[in-house]
Amino acid sequence: MTSSTALYWLIAVGVFTLAFRFLAKLQLNSKKLVADLNAREGLALDTGLLLGYPSPIFMVFDRQNRKFAVCNVARGESQIYDFSWVLRWDITFREVERTQMGGGTRQINSNGMSVPNFERVTEVKDYAIALQTADIHEPVMRFPMSRKQAEIWCARLNAIFNG
Repeated sequence: MTSSTALYWLIAVGVFTLAFRFLAKLQLNSKKLVADLNAREGLALDTGLLLGYPSPIFMVFDRQNRKFAVCNVARGESQIYDFSWVLRWDITFREVERTQMGGGTRQINSNGMSVPNFERVTEVKDYAIALQTADIHEPVMRFPMSRKQAEIWCARLNAIFNG
């Protein structure tokens, strides 16, 4: 192993270690913030259901008392709301249309000259859960995630708010 390869691995391990420590500290601080909120407000916020986590801003739910909290771990702040504050939720996404070269060719004259086929492809990106709220200043809260997680969270929100 050369010195440049060793340096590469050392940097990669260092970046991984920093990222892992950051996420571990974020998780610890998130759970601590929710535990403090539960103790202070007498709630039963479920740390197993954190909408938006591992983002520093997330939502945590208390189905028993029909309340939820919007927490900001970076600032150590949280706000408690009643379930009626959320008016509705949707899965949002962005469609991107692009042109790509197809696998076949197309004959353009009688001499046998051909050109590649081009086809339009629609790609869906940037999935998120969008919650419409009763807040005039911030009427929509977006939580970016994968398509699968957005579908799961949409079903979870139905169970949380309507169950």
